[in-house]
Amino acid sequence: MKTNNQNTEVKKLYIWQDYVTSNDELITTGIGAVDQTGKIIFDELVKPETKWLKDETNAERWLEIANHAGYSASEIVLARPLSIVSNKLSHQISKLTGVTTLVSYNVRHNIPESLRHKYEEVDTMDLFADVIKEPLYASDLAHGTDTDDKGEIIGYKWQKFSKYLDHYHVKLKGNKACDYADAIRKAHQKMSE
Repeated sequence: MKTNNQNTEVKKLYIWQDYVTSNDELITTGIGAVDQTGKIIFDELVKPETKWLKDETNAERWLEIANHAGYSASEIVLARPLSIVSNKLSHQISKLTGVTTLVSYNVRHNIPESLRHKYEEVDTMDLFADVIKEPLYASDLAHGTDTDDKGEIIGYKWQKFSKYLDHYHVKLKGNKACDYADAIRKAHQKMSE
């Protein structure tokens, strides 16, 4: 499929899910996707489950997040649950015939389950860990151990998303999930130069 403005076939999609942590649970609040040129392919607010929203504090928190991200009152009222939004995103992507690759920072949390393993997946968090090369020792995984003997290096530590953006001099242009997806795109393209 050709994009409207650039006449470029969509090959890569950059995806981000906004979420909050609540009682050791991730609550998705928005999903955004951009193509390799930065064109917004998908941008939608996600309404958390009713049982979570029944808590007045949670409901106020979600409304603050939605307002901070810049969603309109009508988008807030019309927000749908994660399962519906994920299916809508999957359907939207399935209509793009040239898509081969989904890219995100921390693929496991940011690419909806409905899309996992259907396309090539690039996890820029793993790629960035290989750039920074901060050693991950076996003892780092054993919580509660207090030892000077770190043991064998088993890989590299994942870095915070903000460090990834700073490293490649990328600034967020907004607070919606699609803005984060676009920031991933910009940093990934700089990483690939």
